[in-house]
Amino acid sequence: MPERYDFEAAVRYWGSERLRHRDELSAVLSLSEPREVNLAYHAWESHLVVESLGRLRGRRVVDIACGVGRLTLPLARAGARVLALDSAPGMLAHCQRHLRAAGLARRVELALGPAWAIPVPDGSLDGAVCVGLLEHLPPTQQVRVLAEIRRALRRGGRMATVFNNPHSALLRAPADNRFRQGHQLPNGYYCALVDRSRLLRLLGRHFEVRPVGNNTLYSVLRAAFRSAAPRSHDAPLRRRALRVATELDLRLRFLGPLDELLTDHTFYCAVKRR
Repeated sequence: MPERYDFEAAVRYWGSERLRHRDELSAVLSLSEPREVNLAYHAWESHLVVESLGRLRGRRVVDIACGVGRLTLPLARAGARVLALDSAPGMLAHCQRHLRAAGLARRVELALGPAWAIPVPDGSLDGAVCVGLLEHLPPTQQVRVLAEIRRALRRGGRMATVFNNPHSALLRAPADNRFRQGHQLPNGYYCALVDRSRLLRLLGRHFEVRPVGNNTLYSVLRAAFRSAAPRSHDAPLRRRALRVATELDLRLRFLGPLDELLTDHTFYCAVKRR
């Protein structure tokens, strides 16, 4: 029996409670991490999103669960015509403000609605970005989102996506995220380690899927800094270390057995076959 999921409660959480935090990057990534940790993760993910989608100039791309526009902006700067979709009006308002400030509003269409209802005709998109979303949805909704992306993409269209690592010793540690419980909390928040094998099987029916990279070195440092006693004067050192770790993750991409044990996330590019 499918788990009950209160979509409206989730919308209220992400569009209101989450945005009460002054740091927007924390609001859309991790509330519990220092800003330098979220900045390092964003640098890794945004680089791979643009890289994986290939030539973007003039291409039509949907940014699903776009949030405050942290990936919408680099997509638009790369020349894509972006459909920025989010279910929370508050998130879209922040996204719109950033687009206007950057002079990119004309390249982006904002759309309010759930991730499983992309407002485009069948086969009309060249690319789709689906990151930071699936771990916040129960399995039934995950399937709906992937089916909708398949519907909206043209043959040969690309999807950029990220799965968290269900085998990670670091993510599974009780101190990492005590709210990552696999069921929806009273405030509407849902977070879980995804069933990566299941999602890859689902994608493999209609997509050619390849892993693009892991963020293993970043993951180790993130966990190390979380475990260490906080010292404010260490912030510059953390920033430098995380920047180097992110650069190495982008250069090395895969570290063999260490990835399965320690990486937080694996980035995938999926190309639609039919």
